Amino acid sequence: MKNKILKIFLLILTNILILLVIFLLLWHNNIFVLKAVRIYNNQLVTKNEILRRTMFDFSADIFNININKIEKDLLKLPMIEDVRISRFYPSILKIQVKEHDLIAGISGSEVAVVTEKGNLIFNYNPEVLYDLPIITGIHFKTDTLENRKPQNPELMKKCVKILKAIKKNDPLLFHEISELNFSQNKGMMFFLRKNNIPVIFGENNLIRKLNYFSTIFNELFEKKSLNSVLALDIRYEGQVVVKQK
Repeated sequence: MKNKILKIFLLILTNILILLVIFLLLWHNNIFVLKAVRIYNNQLVTKNEILRRTMFDFSADIFNININKIEKDLLKLPMIEDVRISRFYPSILKIQVKEHDLIAGISGSEVAVVTEKGNLIFNYNPEVLYDLPIITGIHFKTDTLENRKPQNPELMKKCVKILKAIKKNDPLLFHEISELNFSQNKGMMFFLRKNNIPVIFGENNLIRKLNYFSTIFNELFEKKSLNSVLALDIRYEGQVVVKQK
């Protein structure tokens, strides 16, 4: 029995030594020197921005690269919500990026973008605004810590909630909205990209009204009848008033 155990031990030790020799040979021949960085899932942040932030040393061994530090550095980019870096042996790093889900741009005392979670981003590439609706009438203030915040945070939250509901329930309608605005006289309203048509829906039961309006909008869109529409009014419960040109 002892001889059998000894043979197994020697076999394991021999395999470990062989693997160690192979590893040292590979190390000596620079097999583990970083040769490539692969970046995945980035749309709002360019690869060049990521590489400029990380400043990878392509003469370093992949084992010596501080992944935690690089992840922290990348999280400083405003558009990145989360990032995961992994080693792909022998010589590649993989960067998995999760960007913020943007819901709108905000145009008031200055321009910003807002995420679906209601977080404001002031540093961004202008291209991110191209397909987003714009919330107007939101003004910002600077607190004692030099952080910029909306003067009326509840109004911004309401706008974000409305746009999230539209995006979830009717993506077509969401992409047809160019602007969302709050008026003291008419309450909440938005403008369609098609002919800048105003849609007025007041202040109460907004989500329920929007769900009802979605059916009317899709019918008008499919019939290509929006060209003859001057304005749409859904302030009144259970009905949509279509004002023709």
